[in-house]
Amino acid sequence: MRNEGFPPATFEEWRRLVEADPKNAPLEERLATALEDGIVSRPLYTRADLPGERGIPGVAPWIRGAHARPRAWEVVQTIDLPEPADAARQAARDVERGATALLLRLGPEGVRAASADDLRAALAGVSLAEIPVTLDAGADWARAAGWLRQTWETAGIPSERVRGSLGADPIGCIAATGAMPASLDEVWAQFARLAREAQDFPQVRVARVCTAPYHDAGATGVQELAAALSTGVAYLRRLTEAGLGVDEAARRIAIEIQVGPDFFWEIARLRALRWSWGRILRASGSQVPPRIEAATSWRAMTIRDPWVNLLRTTAAAFAAAVGGAESIRVLPFDTALGVPDEFGRRLARNIQRILLDESQVHHVLDPAGGSFYVERLTEEIARKAWAKFQEIERAGGIVEVLRTGTLQREIAAADAERERRVARRKLPITGLSEFPNLGEELPARAPRPESPGGSQPTIEPLRRRRLGESFERLRDASDAHLHERGARPRAFLANLGKLAEYNTRSTWIRNLLAAGGIEAVGEAGYFTGAEAAEAFAQSGCTVAVICGADSAYEKLAEETARALKERGAAHVLLAGRPGELETRLREAGVDGFLFAGQDVIEALTSLLRTLGVSPEEASR
Repeated sequence: MRNEGFPPATFEEWRRLVEADPKNAPLEERLATALEDGIVSRPLYTRADLPGERGIPGVAPWIRGAHARPRAWEVVQTIDLPEPADAARQAARDVERGATALLLRLGPEGVRAASADDLRAALAGVSLAEIPVTLDAGADWARAAGWLRQTWETAGIPSERVRGSLGADPIGCIAATGAMPASLDEVWAQFARLAREAQDFPQVRVARVCTAPYHDAGATGVQELAAALSTGVAYLRRLTEAGLGVDEAARRIAIEIQVGPDFFWEIARLRALRWSWGRILRASGSQVPPRIEAATSWRAMTIRDPWVNLLRTTAAAFAAAVGGAESIRVLPFDTALGVPDEFGRRLARNIQRILLDESQVHHVLDPAGGSFYVERLTEEIARKAWAKFQEIERAGGIVEVLRTGTLQREIAAADAERERRVARRKLPITGLSEFPNLGEELPARAPRPESPGGSQPTIEPLRRRRLGESFERLRDASDAHLHERGARPRAFLANLGKLAEYNTRSTWIRNLLAAGGIEAVGEAGYFTGAEAAEAFAQSGCTVAVICGADSAYEKLAEETARALKERGAAHVLLAGRPGELETRLREAGVDGFLFAGQDVIEALTSLLRTLGVSPEEASR
């Protein structure tokens, strides 16, 4: 529809207007946002940004979806209570209340199963003819797969009706633990044996490429996709070598990607993975559509203010649905606290039920398709992931880059860079590094049993770590201090001038201190150093932070610092960068500065030590 009287605007006209800004900075520097892997999000996208190859849903290259007609994704819940009888009740309850598929986790962090009878008991309350079951048995994948086949056979279900996955992911197990239960030749022999035996169950997948070991260790979005593609290629080769045709082999593999709350990025990653994996399958001679599954990110979960995890998992689940995932597994909001309770599991389930039953997201094929931004982002991620995948393959494949430690080092470097952004609050974590609540009461924890020692690692395992752990260690130290001393570590705010003048910095400092578990004391403003020092002396604090506008610092900061030191302040900080005043302020007694962009983990750790709190001891 044309707007009569208004000529169409062009990108060049828009750019000229934006660049006329008196700040005179380059457009990309002012309005572009740096994403991971060297990808930059620009402020405006046009039709010219659309890639040439997009296709239609249900048709190769599969960018827009694996199916030509709308269909609901599988609502997956993890069954992981240790006792088989408890796990059976958990599974039956989940299915009754909205789950349409199950992931059965065995081992130290799941069901304690030592036989086919134990596995059968864990699934006793589930109609296996209706509910697909996927195994997650870690290093015990081969033996557990045999138990699951026996369970299906004992149930008397026609083999052609059985659905699910045997969950074999030996490479993922190697990446996570650094160890193999047998030699690599024996591992592949077991894998081939499993594939041949599974041919009696035409709808059962054999291999599950799970990206959690890479994602949870801090891999970038592109590194995670490249690892998945290389692992998928290794499994595809082994399945065809075992005698399966390429189409059948392709149907026996699913890739599960971990999805975070940045939903445009994650939508594009899912589309890029489907395009890339589909490209590999087509190059191998298969026309089978790729199966891509999703789980919400464990790495993004927090212990502190865990209710915010509901927002994170909702955004992630929405991204997974819009991106075309064929199954979605939402982690309960209290996952990081230990074993999730039924309330957490219910909320995780209902996030998906709302997206399906109320929002009906699945009724629209590729909802993000046609978005200039999402289409361009999909292409950029796909190209970078493909290049990284080729690099891994040239180096000998996924097992070889794990054996040499090349991939571990690259992921560790990416994780360190992300940690630097977290520490500087460039990557904010709501409820933890931003807007923390020192007085929160956490839900009761039900800790998971500790994993017993297993096989000796033969390669360097990937280290699992959540984004917010550094801030959580500081909060744990504060909690320990509160428990031992009856009060949290505290710092006095020496606010200068009127409320309107100091409020911005004072509020910022309160949140910053709270992120380190330090309580800010004092809300009044002071017009002389003597007033601030007198209030400080009455507060009982040993540390003071001067807060105010730059103009107030020029007039009062030096005087206030001297007065605070004279009244016994062991440590005086100032909110903001000191600029040209730094030398004078330090001579007056200011010991340091708190400002946006600094490593606040380092600054808060140092401040806690000054207050007699040791984060290192609390973490032990």
